[in-house]
Amino acid sequence: ENSTAGVAEGGNGLTGFQLNYVAVAGSGEKRSTGRDKAVLARVDLRVVGCPSNGTSSVRLDAAGQRQPLYTTLQAPGVAHRFQTGPELWVEIAGEGLLALDDRVMTFGERQSIDLEAHAITQKWSSEDITWQVWSADPERLTVEVDGRYLALRAVQDEGQVSVFYRVIWPDGQVDDGDFAVLVNAAVGRLAPVFLQVEEDAGTQHLDLGAFFIDKLAAVNGHWSLQDATGLQAKIDGEELLFAPVADWYGHQVLAVTWCDEAEQCETTTLEIEIAAVNDAPRIVALAPQAVAVGGVRLGPALSEVASDPD
Repeated sequence: ENSTAGVAEGGNGLTGFQLNYVAVAGSGEKRSTGRDKAVLARVDLRVVGCPSNGTSSVRLDAAGQRQPLYTTLQAPGVAHRFQTGPELWVEIAGEGLLALDDRVMTFGERQSIDLEAHAITQKWSSEDITWQVWSADPERLTVEVDGRYLALRAVQDEGQVSVFYRVIWPDGQVDDGDFAVLVNAAVGRLAPVFLQVEEDAGTQHLDLGAFFIDKLAAVNGHWSLQDATGLQAKIDGEELLFAPVADWYGHQVLAVTWCDEAEQCETTTLEIEIAAVNDAPRIVALAPQAVAVGGVRLGPALSEVASDPD
């Protein structure tokens, strides 16, 4: 009774759903108020979302029918009563696209958007939905769809960039949209650096000057590193040396701190994507063995004979 649904800020669907009900037994002579242990109705509430520009549906049914059945009662605080079976099933489902909101980024910053949370559907799997995204100014803002996420990276400071996207549903329906990204200048003198290397690529050399936003503004100071698993890194003069751990691949973020002569310090990050390389299995040749008739002799463990670093 008196069920209410709250609407999210910005029209992005439901933020809450309150269901107040009174169970009526038989002809309605008894009312269960929850003070005893009698269970006269079971309520399954499922809230999925209500897209602002999609279509929504409400289904209350215990027998598989899609339309609600109810009567109006002249009782205080009761507007409608749903006439269903012993089980009341309330489902709020949505089909459609939740628009991507405008956002603010800082030069060098990376952000990701969960696309699966914006394509609301009960009909299809998220893997069957195609996203196409492109930037109006890729030299300032790069965009890339990576699985269920949209990766954004601000590569130049200051300015507004429009991002356009298209969603292609499995039934051929197409939804288009766009949002704006305001890129602000970085606060400070350092910017993050992103590198891609391969597994077992050996020691890599990075000029520490790559972390300065303005290369001409670089002044004397000293650097320090925060250790990270999967990497062996150190400062050597004006270079940062790092090497991936053997047979390891994945994503690593290394904190890099620079302090000037006045001990004013600033920290940025070195993001390293270590790509996997399919190494060949290692097989060790077995030495000849002498075994007497009827005798038993154990050879080396199989793990010592053949191994796969991947």
